[in-house]
Amino acid sequence: MAGRVRSEYVEAVSGDQLDIAAVDGMVASLDPHSAFLDAAEYEAMRVSTTGHYSGVGIEVAEQDGKVVVVTPIDGSPAERAGVRAGDVLLEIDGRPVEHGRLNEAIERMRGFVGSYVRPVRCPGGRTRAAAVPARALGRARAHGPRRTTAGPVRLRAHHALQ
Repeated sequence: MAGRVRSEYVEAVSGDQLDIAAVDGMVASLDPHSAFLDAAEYEAMRVSTTGHYSGVGIEVAEQDGKVVVVTPIDGSPAERAGVRAGDVLLEIDGRPVEHGRLNEAIERMRGFVGSYVRPVRCPGGRTRAAAVPARALGRARAHGPRRTTAGPVRLRAHHALQ
């Protein structure tokens, strides 16, 4: 069957493409809740479900097409390197941060534990570069008194693992 698809399909299809499509179809046919994930999809799912990943420890958002630091995570390598809220990220590891590519910038900043991510940022119009080590980061934690009946509670998006 694979040979017939390769020879008669309207576009050229590699053996790898056929293998992935076959496994994808096979898993999808099992039940409506199953799906085949390639390595990148699996890693994205693992990060979103466990909350454990490695990186430099900043929360970023897109503003006017630019990747802007919302806040460094308390105690993170980025905070210790002087990254501040409002910094615009211009480059990561020598490659420019492209207009409107927030998710790509986030992936590039994750890094493996022990590696260095080198963001170039623009605080207050001055360009600064830093070598920021990636380390294990983790789940959200609430900080404050253990018992409270009502009142403000600060919840941080992530907290560095000890």
